[in-house]
Amino acid sequence: MLKTQKTGRMEISRLVRDALALAAMALLARAQVMLGLAPFALALFAAGLYAQANPAALLAGCVLGALRFPWALTDLLLPSGCALVLLGALLLDRFAARAALREGPLCALLAGIGTLLPGLAAAHLEAYDSLLALLAASAAVLCAPAFRALLLWRPGKPVGMDERACAALALFALLMGACALWPPGAYFLACLAVLAAAHASLGAGAALGALALCALISGGGAMVTAVSVCLGGAVAGLLRPRGRLYAAPGFVLAAGLAGLYAPEAYAGPVAPALAALCYVVVPEAWLAALCDALFRPGGRERAAREEASRALNALSAAFGELAAGVANLPDEQAVLVDMRKRLCAQCSGYERCWAGDDGRAVRAMCRSIADAAAQGEAYDDETPPDVMRACRRGDRLRALAREEARALEERGGKEARAGEMFRQAERILGDVARQRARPRDSPPRLSLAWGASARSMRSGQPSGDAHLLRRLPDGRTLALVCDGMGSGEAARAESERAARLLWKFLSARVEPAAALSATNALMVARGAGDMFATVDLCLIDSRAGKAQFWKLAASRSLIAREGEVLVVEGGRLPLGVLEGVSPMVKEVELRPGDVIVMGSDGAMEAGDGAMEEALAEKRTLAPDRLSEELLRTAEFLAQDGRRDDMTVVCIGVGKARAP
Repeated sequence: MLKTQKTGRMEISRLVRDALALAAMALLARAQVMLGLAPFALALFAAGLYAQANPAALLAGCVLGALRFPWALTDLLLPSGCALVLLGALLLDRFAARAALREGPLCALLAGIGTLLPGLAAAHLEAYDSLLALLAASAAVLCAPAFRALLLWRPGKPVGMDERACAALALFALLMGACALWPPGAYFLACLAVLAAAHASLGAGAALGALALCALISGGGAMVTAVSVCLGGAVAGLLRPRGRLYAAPGFVLAAGLAGLYAPEAYAGPVAPALAALCYVVVPEAWLAALCDALFRPGGRERAAREEASRALNALSAAFGELAAGVANLPDEQAVLVDMRKRLCAQCSGYERCWAGDDGRAVRAMCRSIADAAAQGEAYDDETPPDVMRACRRGDRLRALAREEARALEERGGKEARAGEMFRQAERILGDVARQRARPRDSPPRLSLAWGASARSMRSGQPSGDAHLLRRLPDGRTLALVCDGMGSGEAARAESERAARLLWKFLSARVEPAAALSATNALMVARGAGDMFATVDLCLIDSRAGKAQFWKLAASRSLIAREGEVLVVEGGRLPLGVLEGVSPMVKEVELRPGDVIVMGSDGAMEAGDGAMEEALAEKRTLAPDRLSEELLRTAEFLAQDGRRDDMTVVCIGVGKARAP
C-alpha cells in the first residue's frame, strides 16, 4: 500500500515537471532576438538533455512555441536548431565523447551550435546578419549552464548567489517570451515577481523592477507598462516596513500614475490590482520562505556567515585570555641575551669568553640549557669539572640554565595548547563552511526551564561560587557551576575566571575536553598560590534528548525521575592544580519530566542523602522555586550555620511543543 502511494506521488511529480518544462519551452520559444532566433529556448533544450528532463516534453514545447497562424508563418528556425542539438547529443554519445567532457560546457556548446547554424542560414552569410547570429549563439552559450543548474536544483538544497543569478536570468527570458506571446499576462507576472522582491527589501524590489523593465521592453512591450512595474516595485519597497496593506495599494497607485503619461499605451490597472490582491492574501510564511531563498542576500549563506562571525568573535575573546599567559614567554634569542646580561656582564673574563667569532660562550650556554632540559631534576647534582673549566661561574650558569630550560618547557606547553586551539578553530570554521550543505536541524524533542539560587557563607561577603545558565549558538544548553577555593573575593575571582573562559570557548564551539584543558593550563600558569576552582559542567542537547556531564572535583549531580533519583558522581582534581588533569565524563538519556540538580559542595554535601529526599518530595515545583527550596534545606542541614558558599541550579525537562 505504501509502495503504491509512493509510486503515485512520484508519477504526479514527474508529470508536473514535464508540464512545467513544456510551458517554459513554449514561452522561451517566443523570446526571440536577432533574426528571429530563440537562443533561450535552445539553451533550455540543450540543458534539459543533460539534466534528466523529458525530451518529449521539451520537443512538444518547442513545437507549440514555434506554431504561428497562418501556418505559413510557423517558425522553422527553432525546430531545426533543436534537431541539431539532439543530433549533436546522439553523436557525442555514439563516440563516447560525453564521458570525456563536463556536462556544463557540453550543453553550452550544443546550444551555441543549435543557434548559430540556423542563424547563419537565415543571414545568407551576410556580414552584419552573421554577426547578429553569432551574438544570439553567444547568448545561448551563456544561458545553457544556468538553465542546467536550475533544472538540477531540488527543494531542500541551499540557494546561493549562483542559483539566484540563474533564477534572475530565467525570469528575464520567461518574461520576455510571455510579453511576446500575451502582453497582459506578462505584465501580471512581472507585477507578482516585483512585489515578492519588494517584500524582501527595497533593493531587491528595485533590482527586479529594473530586470522586469528590460524584459518587457525586449519582448516588445510598451515602455510605459515596463516603467510602471519598475516604479511600482520601488514604491512597494519603500512602504513594505509599514506592512503589506500599505505596500500593495502603493504599488497599484504608482503603476497607475506611470500610466497617466501615456494612457493610450498603458495596459491598465487590472494586472497590478490582481497582483496586489494575490500579494495580500498569500500567507506570510510562504512569502518569508520565498524571500529567504531567492531575494534576501545570503539566506542560509547569511546564517552561515553569522555563525562564522560568532565563532570567530568567541575564539578571539578566548585567545585573548590565553595570550595573557603566553605573551611574555622568551624565545631562544631572548634567553641567550638574558643569560649574558645576568651572568657575564660583571664577570672579569667577559672579554675572553665573548671575543672572536668562535661562539665559545654561546655554545656553553646552549649546551647547559640542553643538558638541563634533558636531565630534568637530575640536573640539580654537583657541577661537573668541564663546566667549571668552561665558565668561572659554573654554578651560576647551571642555575640559570635550569631556570631558562623550565621557561622554554613552559613555552613549549603553551605553544602546544595554542596549536590545539587553532586545530579547534580549523574544525569549527570547517563545520561552518559545510553548514550550507547539511540538512536542516531536526526540531527539539525536549523543552527546558531552569532556575538558580545562591548564598554566600557570610552576609555581605562575595560568594566564591559562580554559575552560568546559557543557550549556546549550536542549540545546546550550558549549565555550569564553578566553586573557588574558600570564600571571599579571591575565590570569587578564581571561579568567575574559570566560568568566563569556559563560556567563551564553548560558545565558540570548541570541544569541551579542549576547552577544559586550555582553561586548566591557563589557571595553572596564572593561579595565585594554591587557588583553584572546581567545575561542574552539563551540556544538554534538546534535539538528541541527552545530557553530558563534565566534572572536575565537583559535587555529585542529581536527576529526579518518576519514582527514583539518579546520581552522577563527581571526582578528580579541580582546575588550576596540575597540568593535564582529565575530567570525569558521563552521558545520560533524558526523559520528559526529569529534573536535573547541580550545585556547589556547600549545598550538595549538606546532610547524608537529605538532598535526594528533598528533591524526590518537591520535584514537581517550578525550577526557580525548587532551587530555592533545596537551598533552604541545605542551610537547615548545615551545622553551625552555612559552612561554605552555596549554589543550587535546577533544570526542568519537558516535552517540546509541536512547531
